[in-house]
Amino acid sequence: MANPDNEYAAAIFAGGGGPDLGKAAAGYLKEIRVQGLKSESAKESLNILWSMAEIGSLLSNIGWRVITGGYYMGPMGMASKAAFETSKNQGGRATPIGAIFSDFFPEDPLTAKGEVLEVKNLSQRQEMYFSRARAFFFMGGGGLGTLSEITGAMKDDSLREEVLKFGTHTEKDNLKPRPFFVIDPTGKMQELLTFIIEKYIGKEKALGDEIISGILKRMYIFGEDSFVPAGGQGKYPGLVHLSEDSKKAIEQILTAQSNEQTPKLPEVATLYGMITAI
Repeated sequence: MANPDNEYAAAIFAGGGGPDLGKAAAGYLKEIRVQGLKSESAKESLNILWSMAEIGSLLSNIGWRVITGGYYMGPMGMASKAAFETSKNQGGRATPIGAIFSDFFPEDPLTAKGEVLEVKNLSQRQEMYFSRARAFFFMGGGGLGTLSEITGAMKDDSLREEVLKFGTHTEKDNLKPRPFFVIDPTGKMQELLTFIIEKYIGKEKALGDEIISGILKRMYIFGEDSFVPAGGQGKYPGLVHLSEDSKKAIEQILTAQSNEQTPKLPEVATLYGMITAI
């Protein structure tokens, strides 16, 4: 569970596959321009890509490293690429970390620049996520792998708290509870997480369990209200960006995570609040 070099890194879960980013974005913009508000799928896809870029750049700007599956394709690749470009402009002080399946894709040209770690399977990659990350970001665009990573991250954090409460904790292990960020311009991630808590874990059990409810209280929701319309709504309706207030709140929460003392956190919606309100 030790964190190498005491670094601050955030794992981003959003699915790694997809078309070439430049071609994809151009295609989505064309569809939105032609179909307007009817282009719901293209609008959602582009909003997710742009959100990813904003998060990758924000993390790199404040000295946090981005951990992804290591590919420059799809939503996850957008976060890694944005983090790399921002880091490069800063002299490379917060380059992204990419975990790649070298045995299966030995010559993949889309491997993220920065620090590349070779892994043999999904379990090994997830172990790297959970041991190095001090925060997690969940975004739309993922599939079965993303679902596994989300539930795995929640379970890993619950294990940390179980160790602190009932087990043996060595000083080299950083077991500080980690924040979870749900960046969700489409609203679909909130629906998924609510379903997991209500239907799989069970609302009563989740809210009554100190460890699970603790995770839900630090699972911050940045939903539709956290975004503002992008420019050019007349030509590209429905496109959004994270608001400056949202970016500031994310930065404040991450700053609290990297400080020994815990400052007052900003008022942000949480999954705990959503579940208790249902």
